[in-house]
Amino acid sequence: MFFADYHTHSSDASFDAADGIASLAASAAARGLTELAVTDHCDMGSDFAPRAYMAAFSAAAESSPVPLLLGIELGESLHNPARAREMLGAMPLDFVIGAYHRLKSSDDFYLLDYPDIPTCRSLIRLYLEELYETCAEGNFDVLAHLTYPLRYMRGRGGMDIDFTAYRAEVAQIYRLAISQGKGIELNLSGLLKKTGLLMPDIELLRLYRECGGKIITCGSDAHCAADVGTHLREGYDILRHAGFAYITSYRERRPRYEKL
Repeated sequence: MFFADYHTHSSDASFDAADGIASLAASAAARGLTELAVTDHCDMGSDFAPRAYMAAFSAAAESSPVPLLLGIELGESLHNPARAREMLGAMPLDFVIGAYHRLKSSDDFYLLDYPDIPTCRSLIRLYLEELYETCAEGNFDVLAHLTYPLRYMRGRGGMDIDFTAYRAEVAQIYRLAISQGKGIELNLSGLLKKTGLLMPDIELLRLYRECGGKIITCGSDAHCAADVGTHLREGYDILRHAGFAYITSYRERRPRYEKL
């Protein structure tokens, strides 16, 4: 059975990760993964170094007990599309997650305050507008953690809010992504952090299918070796429950379909 984690971070290139790529690979093998995508942060406001990243990846891949895929989490490509394209052209990438952690006019959602529901609603609308623009740029293979703002609005902010009121906007994003041959991920970091938050939730996973979506990956969003592959089997079960029969793998940014 195909079993792969498609969202992980290493200390070789991600500022917030604890372990190197070799340690991630060893953990993946111990958990019985078929393959592992290393998707370190490549944010437009960072000093990401493609050559250093590729060197660290190649060194780990030579002795890895599981096949490794060279990926990145391309953050905020909308903020600097030219640099995003430069980064994509600088590496022989297998897989690119498109992430949007902060609006053009503000800090990362992690750093914002959420005093009330109206503030949250205003931020979500802006987020979805800019996420649609990110889709139009198309500098990714799958969209990361679609409902990312909820991680902090519901978690630290304690706000009782979800994306139910924004189904039309989400569907518009889905249709644009699908028309470009792009997909989405099921991000399991909420299970890892014990918040129970799926990004996106099962209703939005079903909406993706209703819009014609087929390309989907599943990732732990691990930032240390111990978390690689965590809750992945549960994630696969959630996808089956949402009506998916296949999950997507990648080579040289070309999607393949693997039976769930």
